[in-house]
Amino acid sequence: HSSSATAGGLGVSYLERLIKEADVYSPQREVDGVVGYDPAVITLLRLCYRCHPAILEVPNELFYRNELIPAAAEEDSHNLVGWRHLVNPQMPVIFHGVQGIALQEGTSPSWFNLDELTVVMEYVVKLLEDSNIPVMGEHIGIITPYQKQVLKIREALESVASGRVVMPSGNNQNNSRRRGFGGRANEQFRHVQVGSCEQFQGKECRVIIISTVRSSVEHIKTDQHFNLGFVASPKRFNVSVTRAQALLVVVGNPYLLETDPCWDKMLRYCAANQAYTGCVWPSPTANQSGAIESKEDGDNLKDTFYDMLEDLKLG
Repeated sequence: HSSSATAGGLGVSYLERLIKEADVYSPQREVDGVVGYDPAVITLLRLCYRCHPAILEVPNELFYRNELIPAAAEEDSHNLVGWRHLVNPQMPVIFHGVQGIALQEGTSPSWFNLDELTVVMEYVVKLLEDSNIPVMGEHIGIITPYQKQVLKIREALESVASGRVVMPSGNNQNNSRRRGFGGRANEQFRHVQVGSCEQFQGKECRVIIISTVRSSVEHIKTDQHFNLGFVASPKRFNVSVTRAQALLVVVGNPYLLETDPCWDKMLRYCAANQAYTGCVWPSPTANQSGAIESKEDGDNLKDTFYDMLEDLKLG
């Protein structure tokens, strides 16, 4: 992830370079009156066996010229349609808007966001507590671009798994059916996978939750210098949103993400399909950011961190 290597052209793979620069591999070739890839030299694998069509919709349009065809088995890709916590019961994609506070520790360029962490944990709890859906800890993947956020989420999961933090039990009276709480059931939180986009490349999970972390455009250039973050990184966007099989949840600040063409497309896609929830968006006021970023020492926020986890409320 060297910025110097990227500046020297090494951020482009050999295959991508061939497709972009060699006319014979161009998707704009005309063969027998048809514009597209020349089937004599390249074969496009069009069938997508991974995910629900709603998850594939945006990346298919942005990166694959709408040529991918959803072909996943419904028992794998449709088993969370109708889940009671979906915003649109027929669409297993959620964009949860959070105008949070992004924080740094010391001189590290990495960021974390406890407001987003709280929402991420809320979804993990809702998934693991629901005995009516086929989701266990190992079926959930959490992707975030910053190592500090990875560590904070892992700490939160371990805190619940070890019993140091007791998650609220909601209104469900039938506690015997709850799989994410009590005794050995808390072990499920240890099986949730958490990592960066690069760590999830080539993988797939039944559920993917994305925490984008950043809440202001102020430091985007710094992110680009250190090769951090999702904004202005179409490749990371593409990899992240295409890891999910049956449910994709994006947690982030819509006022920041709408400045990026890829995230803006996802945001408006969710809004148009009644799959957006969270903070009000678009803002009715001229000052839309409503976002704060801070250089406070994250070590001083430990009590706040646990308070936020313990204050989770389940619908």
